[in-house]
Amino acid sequence: MFIPFIIRGSEKQLHLNVYTSQLPELLGWNPFLPVMIYIHGGGYVHGSDWTFLHDPKHFVQEGVVVVVISYRLGPFGFLSLPSMGIAGNAGLKDQAMAFRWVKENINQFGGDPENVTIFGESAGSWSTYLHYLSANSRAYFKRAICQSGVVCTDSFFQVEPEEKARKLAKILGYKGCSDLGVYETLMKAPAHLLAKHQHEVADEDEKKLPMNFLFRPVIEQIETEDSIITSSPQQILKQTDTMDMPLITGCTNGEGMLAYFYLRRKNQLDAFITEPERLVPCYLRENKALNLGEVGTQIKQFFFGSRKINKNNNQHLCDLLSDNTFVTTTMINAELLAKHQPRVQHFHYRFTFHGRFDIFKRLQRTGQFEGACHGDDQFYMFDSPMLPNLSLDCDEVKVRNNFVRLWTNFARYGHPTPTSHDSPVWPVAVKHPNADFKEFNMTYLNISRELRVEQNPDKQRHAFWRSMIAQYKADLL
Repeated sequence: MFIPFIIRGSEKQLHLNVYTSQLPELLGWNPFLPVMIYIHGGGYVHGSDWTFLHDPKHFVQEGVVVVVISYRLGPFGFLSLPSMGIAGNAGLKDQAMAFRWVKENINQFGGDPENVTIFGESAGSWSTYLHYLSANSRAYFKRAICQSGVVCTDSFFQVEPEEKARKLAKILGYKGCSDLGVYETLMKAPAHLLAKHQHEVADEDEKKLPMNFLFRPVIEQIETEDSIITSSPQQILKQTDTMDMPLITGCTNGEGMLAYFYLRRKNQLDAFITEPERLVPCYLRENKALNLGEVGTQIKQFFFGSRKINKNNNQHLCDLLSDNTFVTTTMINAELLAKHQPRVQHFHYRFTFHGRFDIFKRLQRTGQFEGACHGDDQFYMFDSPMLPNLSLDCDEVKVRNNFVRLWTNFARYGHPTPTSHDSPVWPVAVKHPNADFKEFNMTYLNISRELRVEQNPDKQRHAFWRSMIAQYKADLL
């Protein structure tokens, strides 16, 4: 979760905040409470551990210790120049360092170092999933929750990271052509200039994307004791029956509002609407033989038919943007887990509630769309001075109580509804996968005014994307 265009932090140090209700030194004994480590979002550009946005008091009241961490962002955290010893993913390694700190110290705050759950939203969710895939990271936690973002395709990773480093150095005045010169220029540059100019390294294709967070994780070239990911996520997921850690993944039903906001802010809505190639998701673009115009026209036909894209069918555009940014990769990941990792207890959800805690929906002026905006689920978990004071019996508080109870149950027991007395019981996403996977059927929890177990979210849309993957990127599944 992040407030766009606000950056908060220090070049000198990283912080983490620990929230607990019971200190062993005052109790005289250690309660060994479950621990939840939260990783903030912000596209690897914005965000912080700021309590103003992430006050976890509702979690603490449920008897868990919460740790909210910070990490380096932008080029500080995700610049990669292997020729000069910069492997990349420094921001992810900051997170892993925080995990180690928790392992070694959380007992001083009443927490159980052997019962740790990591969770995050947006870029924090992507990070959580990369740690879930990393054998080095998995030593520090027992389960994971990914809210709006998983990493299961190579298209997620930074595009030409070394060229981005070189381009940034040239923007800052470097005239030479050696990586040593690039390194020295970047090391000497003031932090505010690195942050200011980081968005200028985009290539022409990236400039056309609805959202172009440029400095983000890479697949590291060399396996080391602190590397996070050195193989393709697909390769890791397809190593049959090698994972067994419980996992929750999910999305809001209005993820595309964020991309719509960026397109409108960049005055690119008209271009996005009139150029079909812009409609093609990044994971299909991995097929370099693709005719983007033809594929984009197929996508346009499915979502809009013969209608012109305008304010009267913006909901279809929002659905398309939702699929292209967060939703479809989450479904791809669910299918990969079902096919190749049968021991993983995977729970899937959709957050669909629209209410008075919808801070981002209001800030982004996307109230014309149905459902929950990207990031607004966080305000139904964390407290913030931005939220209105509402009665304890209102729908918003009821949704928040359900959300927090499910998450803390998962942290405590490894299951969000651990007993038969819970209503409804949240089943795993896929119990008995179809062997040939001609169809993919998934159970999920709809988190709204009421909790409802349902089947196959966005069924027609996902069937369309599966057909496109089968036609243009069959090796993905």
